[in-house]
Amino acid sequence: MKQRSLIILLVLIISILNSCGERVQTNIVGSWLYSGKIINGDNVDRVPECPDTIEFINNGSYSIYNDCYGPDNKSSVVERGDWELNKTLDKLILKERRFVTNYTLYSSSQEIELDILDLQSNTLKIRFGTEGIDIFQRN
Repeated sequence: MKQRSLIILLVLIISILNSCGERVQTNIVGSWLYSGKIINGDNVDRVPECPDTIEFINNGSYSIYNDCYGPDNKSSVVERGDWELNKTLDKLILKERRFVTNYTLYSSSQEIELDILDLQSNTLKIRFGTEGIDIFQRN
């Protein structure tokens, strides 16, 4: 009887964890506008003149837009690639990055990992390395 209860409990826990991961993936899909940076607890970078916008598409691709650094006045796309979530480590992985201009967000590496520090319905807080916390608002 104890063994059966333990199996039921394990199945329940796995189901809950899987549904949490699916919610994170669903919650991140959409367009996010950069709204500032936190360094050592202080909001040091209010909305810049040319904020980045990241659009996560549910097919696993993404685009980064920036009106000041786009290739011309008709397109503001500066980067495209694929994304995935490592739910266990709370990481957002941008991979197979293709840069349209010489402007790069975070790094020119073909793959980067961002720490997801907070993901709510309208706010995303991420960190690359030790560069502080970037805040994005759902656009």
